[in-house]
Amino acid sequence: MMQAKQTMTMAQARHVMTHFPFASMISESWQVSQLPFLLDEKEMVIYGHLARNNPHCEALAGQKQRVLFRGPHAYISPTWYQRKPAVPTWNYVSLQVSGRTTELSESAAQTCMDKLLDKFEPGLRQDPEQLPSSFRQKLNQAIVHFRLDIESFHGQIKLGLHRHELDQQGVDLGLACSSQPLAQALRTFTQFMTNA
Repeated sequence: MMQAKQTMTMAQARHVMTHFPFASMISESWQVSQLPFLLDEKEMVIYGHLARNNPHCEALAGQKQRVLFRGPHAYISPTWYQRKPAVPTWNYVSLQVSGRTTELSESAAQTCMDKLLDKFEPGLRQDPEQLPSSFRQKLNQAIVHFRLDIESFHGQIKLGLHRHELDQQGVDLGLACSSQPLAQALRTFTQFMTNA
């Protein structure tokens, strides 16, 4: 059976990296680490950090990495479709980026950490009780910050947008009624796609 997938545009790839930043990074030597990334859209660079004792750190300096971002995904019931018969399926958004990593200098690492904190919990770094400067210095010694210059990307989008409009409306209603956060995120991404 044909799977109707479409490739991803740069704007869609940016959307995935921005809204679903937690990803798997895989080195050429098969080191795998799970971590959040921060996208710099102007330079098309992503920033991250690893614990210094993570063996993946040995594969950072100038080496090729693949980063797999899993966007929203959800089960799609055949009962949501107007047209019968139909089969159950899984709709999803996924993105793979490739590039080389470079370790950051101490000052660049500090800037990177500040931006990461500002994105995920604005105001936290201004809380001296929660993050005193001595604690931050100690923390920075225990982690390795890096940048990955994106050389290529490949994304897949399977949202069922090739189906009849009534089927698409049924999927939208089914996702809207779901209590699963990823189903809601998939619905939002589908609306983003249809309005783009």
